[in-house]
Amino acid sequence: MHNGLLPPNINFNEDDPECDIKVIKNNALTAEPEAAMSNSFAFGGLNAVLAFKRF
Repeated sequence: MHNGLLPPNINFNEDDPECDIKVIKNNALTAEPEAAMSNSFAFGGLNAVLAFKRF
């Protein structure tokens, strides 16, 4: 958010035509997002979500 870039998704190969979501592939996208979320999933049920919003 600070640098005005949205990072690409790694290991994304194919769009699903039934899913209306814009996926950022291969290269970062220049944007000014108002909010962002980061999910982390681990073995053993250790999961975390960080949500950020401009203020």
